[in-house]
Amino acid sequence: MNMFTECVQLISSSHKQVAVRQIQKQVTRAKILAAAKDLLESDGYEQTTIRQIAQTAGIATGSVFVHFKNKEDLFYSVFY
Repeated sequence: MNMFTECVQLISSSHKQVAVRQIQKQVTRAKILAAAKDLLESDGYEQTTIRQIAQTAGIATGSVFVHFKNKEDLFYSVFY
């Protein structure tokens, strides 16, 4: 295998990893939005916590903040 072929394979592999990670991020965001919608509709804004949303979505609490600044930002993303 020559150097060019090795570089092409490395780049191709790298792009696949980036694409997979982007899909994972989209899936996580969708889980957060779905969990937030369910909880906010059933329990209301004041009673719903970020921790509950994360637990319902099956993710770590800090992961919510990767996608949303705060609960208000999440609320507007869900309903507007």
